Amino acid sequence: MPSRFEFVKFNDESKAAHSEFTEKFKQLEQDILTIRSNPYRFEAMKSLEACYMWVGKAIRQEQIQRSYDLKEQAKIDAEAQKGTASANDSQVQA
Repeated sequence: MPSRFEFVKFNDESKAAHSEFTEKFKQLEQDILTIRSNPYRFEAMKSLEACYMWVGKAIRQEQIQRSYDLKEQAKIDAEAQKGTASANDSQVQA
């Protein structure tokens, strides 16, 4: 697994998810900005920015996990293939 500080380029699925969330965050931003400026609106915007960052990190982690799971499954499948091939070889020799 890559370091949490390593850049991970989003694949198409992750890009689509991020884009969908971005639109929702933009709408929330516009809604919050309709509130007259005050310290609580500032905190709301600051929290929205932090939430946006965490959503991006969550999408990144999901992509990494899917990739890792696929690699692990490929290893398992390869091992199963070897086992099947060995069993077939044994039957041929008998």
